[in-house]
Order: sequence, then structure tokens, then C-alpha cells
Amino acid sequence: MNRWDVEAAAEIVKVADQATADAAWMAAVGMVMLREAEPSRFATERSFRVQLGRRVRQLALTNRGSFWNAAEGRTHRVYRDPSPRAAVLVGDLLLNVFGVAGIYMAKQERAEADAKAAERTAFYEALNEVAPEGAAL
Repeated sequence: MNRWDVEAAAEIVKVADQATADAAWMAAVGMVMLREAEPSRFATERSFRVQLGRRVRQLALTNRGSFWNAAEGRTHRVYRDPSPRAAVLVGDLLLNVFGVAGIYMAKQERAEADAKAAERTAFYEALNEVAPEGAAL
């Protein structure tokens, strides 16, 4: 193991210690579903993996920090990122675990949306058959 593997594993352990499994599962699967639904939101596969890691790592309190800005008179929240290589590795680990579930759920959601659209189209076609000519629907 190199140092980035160790750093990535430590980030995963932080999340496992501080976040519920449900929250981590929903965050990771939700990100994979987002990528499947709207792939153009992520410039590259690497950027998706980094963002996946960020979303899941935000669940751990130790990855959050805050500071007081006297000029604005308020507290700002900041998130600490690991090194770039470790950030990609965190995303890789999460994608290996949750990726298949996210892709499956995205396909299911897309199939449900297509079925609803087909049902709606069939309803309007049937309505047009029953309605008299020139009637506004």
C-alpha cells in the first residue's frame, strides 16, 4: 500500500465511524444515479469520483471545519479535502461498493418514468378519440 491508499482508507474509516450506513448508502447511490441520469454534469470520470468521495465524506463531522469571519459577522463552514490522488481513490472505493446498486436503481427509475410517460400519452390519445372535433382539452 502506498500513502494515498492509506489516506483514502483513513477517510473511509472516518465516515464509517461517524455516519450511519443508511446515510452513506443514500449519498453514494444518489450520486451514481445522478451520473447515470445526467452524465454531462461531470466533466470527466475522475471529477465524478472526486465529487462522490466529497459527498460521502461530508457525512463525517471531522471532515468539517468552521471559522469566524469578522468582516461579514458570520461563521463559514469549510470542508477539508484529502490529497487529489487520495480523493480519487476514495471515490474508486465507494464506486466499487455502491456503483452497481446505483446503476440498477437508475435503470429502474428510468423505466418507471418511461412507463408513466407512455401511460400519459395513451390517456391523451384516448381522450382525443372520445372528444368531439375542435374541442379544447
